[in-house]
Amino acid sequence: MRFNIERLLPLVFLLFSSIAFGQTELKKMVKGVVKDEKGATLQGITVTEKRSGNTAITNEKGYFEIPAKTPATLLFTGIGFEAQELKTGSNENVTITLKNESKSLSDVIVIGYGSQKKAKVTGAVATITMDSLLGDRPVSNLGTLLQGATPGLEVSIGSGQPGASSSWNIRGGTGFGSSPTSGINAGSPFIIVDNVPFNGPTNLLDPNDIESVTVLKDASSASIYGSRSAFGVVLITTKSGKKNQKAQFSYSNNFVSARPNNLPVKATPLQQVQAWMDGGMVTYNGGQNLAKWKDLLLDYQQNPGNYPLGGDTVSNVYYQLAATDAIKALLGNSSNQQMHNFSVSGGNDKTSYRVSFGSTNEKGTWCHRPTRIITKGTISNQSFPLM
Repeated sequence: MRFNIERLLPLVFLLFSSIAFGQTELKKMVKGVVKDEKGATLQGITVTEKRSGNTAITNEKGYFEIPAKTPATLLFTGIGFEAQELKTGSNENVTITLKNESKSLSDVIVIGYGSQKKAKVTGAVATITMDSLLGDRPVSNLGTLLQGATPGLEVSIGSGQPGASSSWNIRGGTGFGSSPTSGINAGSPFIIVDNVPFNGPTNLLDPNDIESVTVLKDASSASIYGSRSAFGVVLITTKSGKKNQKAQFSYSNNFVSARPNNLPVKATPLQQVQAWMDGGMVTYNGGQNLAKWKDLLLDYQQNPGNYPLGGDTVSNVYYQLAATDAIKALLGNSSNQQMHNFSVSGGNDKTSYRVSFGSTNEKGTWCHRPTRIITKGTISNQSFPLM
């Protein structure tokens, strides 16, 4: 039998490759030192050899020893530092520098007239991200949007007028009124918008321009804001441009049409007069004789053209014959709303900007609110480093 040498060559190649690979994998004790960006040694860093899963912990001098088959890939992890991998190659002694982890304690809370990392805030704090709360909802009133958004923040709107302002309360009642009929008093929280106290109506704040809302609930806020924070603090951060970003244009709109669908059905004039008669009434409080009124209504159903004004006067007493529905006339109309929001933002390495324009036109079922236009612009520039 003849052997085909060409078919055996790949097998021979694989055999020698595996032998060579086995010879290059040597189990050694890899030693090293772990430092931070300032050159200080780090204790308690976990070193893991990825292939075998062997682990070691650095001592107080940042030193470690770990058995590994070289070349090996070591994974360095520790609280407050970014995870980092290192390929040792044939080296048995390594030195690595870990970068500080900016995300482990980087939940930023807007606090005071600036910001602070969440790890350093000990008070009761709730943060609401506006984009996730707003989404595609056709809501132009910030108070309506925040209702039920976070525990401890009570938002009430005392008017059904389109675009009506809202009142906010964090710590409940603050006392009782002086008169016997007065209720519980409630104070409003201290509202700060972009580190500036805000005393105007909340319906002037466009939700599309807000980045986040932070609510400081407990008394620890008084150490920062003093007596003005006696009823809690609401910190509002608006959106701003980002550095080294090309100009970005954004436009959104919402069109809403609403109509009441559960209005009460009114009885006809004939049904109403018959109900009065069944109840034992003879005359109405306007002097109308109910029997005469019923006869006129029956004639009106047969010959409405004889009563062009929808009623008749008999012996100086007026009898209404045409049906009317005041509730439907007042509340049965459709209410339309349209919102338009446009913004442009961007920046370079030193300057960032964002300009926005918002227009809201709300028509209620009973009344109409003129178009509300809100414009906002921010420019941040840092030409010189702060000393």
